[in-house]
Amino acid sequence: MDSLPPKSNLRVAEVANFLGCSQSIVYKLINGGDLPAFRKNNLIRIPRETFLNWYNSHIENEANGQR
Repeated sequence: MDSLPPKSNLRVAEVANFLGCSQSIVYKLINGGDLPAFRKNNLIRIPRETFLNWYNSHIENEANGQR
């Protein structure tokens, strides 16, 4: 798991690299409405702060035995 680049919007590949999963998993999270994202010039972007909040809430839920 690498660190995230210091920019306001992340690419799907950057999120996948951070999570240690494939890009298709990230697309499934986005398409399923679990991970908020938006389109910019026909490219999908994930706001950095939104992703970090999502990630931290999932880590916290996992620590508490929730899914």
